[in-house]
Amino acid sequence: MRGVSYDRAEGLEREGGFTKPTSSVTELETRDRTPYNQVWSFGIERQFGSWLAEVDYQANKGVKLPIVVDLNQLRPDQFGPTTNQSMRPFPQYTSVAALRNDGNSIYHALQAKLEHPIDDVDAPARANGVATQNTYNLNLDRGLSGYDVPQRFVMNYYYLIPIGRGGRYFSSTPVLKDVIGGWAFSGITEFQVGLPLTVKQQSNTTGGFNAIQRPNEIHPVSIDSSNLFRWFDIGAFAAAAPYTLGNAPRFPLHGPGVNNWDLSVMRNFGLHRDKTFLQFRAEFFSAFNHPNFSAPGNTIGTANFGVITSAGGSRVTELSMRIFF
Repeated sequence: MRGVSYDRAEGLEREGGFTKPTSSVTELETRDRTPYNQVWSFGIERQFGSWLAEVDYQANKGVKLPIVVDLNQLRPDQFGPTTNQSMRPFPQYTSVAALRNDGNSIYHALQAKLEHPIDDVDAPARANGVATQNTYNLNLDRGLSGYDVPQRFVMNYYYLIPIGRGGRYFSSTPVLKDVIGGWAFSGITEFQVGLPLTVKQQSNTTGGFNAIQRPNEIHPVSIDSSNLFRWFDIGAFAAAAPYTLGNAPRFPLHGPGVNNWDLSVMRNFGLHRDKTFLQFRAEFFSAFNHPNFSAPGNTIGTANFGVITSAGGSRVTELSMRIFF
């Protein structure tokens, strides 16, 4: 190993052939491996009258990314009921972690945007990661990243209501134009698929001193978003047999998504100086109080496996006055 020298005789306290380690060590990366990203993209933009459409392909590849490798776990062919501390590669330590720039990532995305200006007024116008299961074959852990969101839609909008002073309607009506004018409406609407969700076992029965043992995926998992007590098909997973590694991927499904509307209503009151005005603003976060559920239980064998027990916050209303000058 590079960077750290290990002495198998150091710190050994044997009793009946088993070691009783008292410390752990970490190996630092000593090779000249600088992480870097490769980025490429291609886009098309086209205007149709007052509409502007844009479609882009975006890609990003991470190379030589930092990962943590457990060097003190047994090989899968050593798993069994008779394993003990003395069989580990470095039995004098509880753990041996290596920080290595051997990871990689790949990202592909299709992004679409449609813009349309609305002119009805004649006035100025958001890590999540899991441990590796088998240090000796990191390719088996290749899968979705912890922040994979395949579909996401965000819309921003602002509309100055065309009534009263400077507007299209009632702009010349005395008194009324100042009473009803100056109102505007804005908001942010967001829809997205939830973050990836891992499924894990209640206990690690490999006997190999590895960080995690995943279950077996019997068939592709299905989701029933209307059933909070069985949000996904828990029958799609079964605990891996003792002394074996499960075949379930790092993230076999995505958790609950996001449906959120943040809305604002505001009115500007002109003051005695040009460009100076007072603004009243009412803001409604999660305006429609739509529940955005937290991730369901993801541990096989527990009472909450597949069950959603909580959700994000409810509607929040804020009223404010601001002076712009």
